[in-house]
Amino acid sequence: MGRVIAGKALSIGVEVNALVNPIIEAYATELLTRMCGEFDCGEGKSQPAARSKSQQR
Repeated sequence: MGRVIAGKALSIGVEVNALVNPIIEAYATELLTRMCGEFDCGEGKSQPAARSKSQQR
């Protein structure tokens, strides 16, 4: 029974990921656009700054 549950959890996770990723990507794009509207991102700096060591943990 554990294998059946694990298999279903994996397939559900894949489906949820497919549904959520476009939403997260749209939110991140909107957030970055708003930030660059508020602050000068400069030409070619459309990517967020690298995370600090404390954020990478």
